[in-house]
Amino acid sequence: MKAKRHFIVIVLIAILSFVTSAKAALSFYTDRSAWESAVSGDIVIEDFESATAHFLTEGVNHAGLIDIEMLNLPEVNKWNAIDDGSGLWNIDGTHFYQEACYPPYPGAATIVHLPFLVGAFGGDFKSTYSSSGLMLEVNGLLYEFSVSMLSNGGTGFLCFISTDLFSNVTLFTLEDDLYYGESFGLDNQCQFCGA
Repeated sequence: MKAKRHFIVIVLIAILSFVTSAKAALSFYTDRSAWESAVSGDIVIEDFESATAHFLTEGVNHAGLIDIEMLNLPEVNKWNAIDDGSGLWNIDGTHFYQEACYPPYPGAATIVHLPFLVGAFGGDFKSTYSSSGLMLEVNGLLYEFSVSMLSNGGTGFLCFISTDLFSNVTLFTLEDDLYYGESFGLDNQCQFCGA
């Protein structure tokens, strides 16, 4: 009888460890109203209007409510910026974040540091799939901004809800060719203060 109980306890521990080690799942939304209906709680929006327009430098850059960390992006001062709304990838003519990810540089990425643990992230994107495509990583999961997610070259509202809370999102591109990379704009970045 004791052996049977030990076996049951071992099976339960194995099941619990599998459940707790499972990766978070992300659900993607391309309609802002549907996304807002799917979350319950406080939604925080960073529209970059409080951030002074400036070029970003290697390392951590303050951008309103969020921090943007540039890693190994050699053309940081050429394309990566909080733009005044007049740049190529502007969304609505107001301040926005613009970036160019160039893949041939090992470790080239951008980490968006959020001010608290959140359960969702997204915003209004422009041109996330005009070249090699943009990737995102959250809690160890990789996702591609595919053409099926956002039509028109990767332009529109895109937000995801995670089953696990997180405090940063990494953006990068996987293409290895020197002539490819991805550039994009992000405005009205939203986050859900998950419980």
